[in-house]
Amino acid sequence: MASAPITYAAFMKHCRKETTIDELGKLVSGLGFNGIELAVRPGYQVEPEDAEKGIPAAAGQLAAYGLRMVSVAATPTEAVLAGCQAADVPIVRVLKPIDLTLGYDASIERIKQEMKALSPLCEKYGVAIGLQNSSGAMIASSMELSSFVRNFSPQAAGVVWDSAHSALCGEEPEQGLSMIWDRLKMVNLKNAYYRRTNGFESPPVWEKYFTTGEHGLSDWRRVAAYLKAHRYSGAICLAHEYSDQAQILKFLKHDLAYARTLLDS
Repeated sequence: MASAPITYAAFMKHCRKETTIDELGKLVSGLGFNGIELAVRPGYQVEPEDAEKGIPAAAGQLAAYGLRMVSVAATPTEAVLAGCQAADVPIVRVLKPIDLTLGYDASIERIKQEMKALSPLCEKYGVAIGLQNSSGAMIASSMELSSFVRNFSPQAAGVVWDSAHSALCGEEPEQGLSMIWDRLKMVNLKNAYYRRTNGFESPPVWEKYFTTGEHGLSDWRRVAAYLKAHRYSGAICLAHEYSDQAQILKFLKHDLAYARTLLDS
């Protein structure tokens, strides 16, 4: 039996509230996407205090452009969860920082307590928290994601696996995906590498440089092969994140085409 068609979504975090929902829908659909992750944050099209009504209203407008809202990027308040339920949005995506002054174990315990308070609301509204890995002082690796979400039910907590940040952590994609497979809610396809920003006469300073799909540490071919072999049918989100800001839309369109060649064949 063939797996269900993949929804290709865009997260347009650089398009703030000056871009209307209709303008956003026209832009994203025009690039070739059939899905979207909406930012529900201060300064965006839907602000957190308007989430309960604003999310379903935005979802209805975006549907007119052939776009399914696959997730929201937001602080998961009850209003956000209620809005997602009304709009049939299954995931609220979050990232969780580690307080280096507090320490790793204490930081994880604090995050667990936050999640324990949210779990009954996730169960009530049928909307999961999608915890995303992010390199740096964050819940960063696939192993950390796996360890954390298993403290909670699959209905409350799942994983949004980010290919760029997994690679920046030094993971092999097959190894990372296998760790979180049974809790996977969405895949972020991004790419990046580290580059040195100063000369060799000084101690090295490194930065993360976000680039197009073929040119970073993450081998999208291997990611796609794993997803296809395991019959993945969820959403693929391309996150509008490139260090060369002047070419964001060009790169996003290019990466969507590249992802489709790998996953749709």
